[in-house]
Amino acid sequence: MDIVRAEEKYIAQIAAVERECFPDPWSEESFRSAMDTQGTVSIAAVNGNDLLGYAVYTEYDGSVYIEKIAVALSHRRKGVGRALLGASEGSETVLEVREGNTSAIEFYKSCGFEQIGTRKGFYSSPAENAAVMRKSVKGSGIC
Repeated sequence: MDIVRAEEKYIAQIAAVERECFPDPWSEESFRSAMDTQGTVSIAAVNGNDLLGYAVYTEYDGSVYIEKIAVALSHRRKGVGRALLGASEGSETVLEVREGNTSAIEFYKSCGFEQIGTRKGFYSSPAENAAVMRKSVKGSGIC
């Protein structure tokens, strides 16, 4: 597995994983726009030409805000998510996750994230609160 900059050639696969993982997926155009936005980084975990997962994050003053991170269902529990998190670390890393997504919350906790708040009504389709999670990195590696 390699972690690489996401390029146009991965857009269709990224969008397919996005639809597989989220009830309110970003479109291919949303990913293209993110790739063209200054300060936003899109990375992909790949094995040859196969996309295993991706992350989209924004960097600011050494901190990172993870906008999207997903691993294809067929590649979960194989270290892909940890590799993507590790590649996107900052001095502080923040993300939101649906409160009902307990497996993701437990995964983030296992990587050293802590819940620091709740955003009421953050998600739609279906409506749900977001758990706001943060990891302050001390040393190397986020997971």
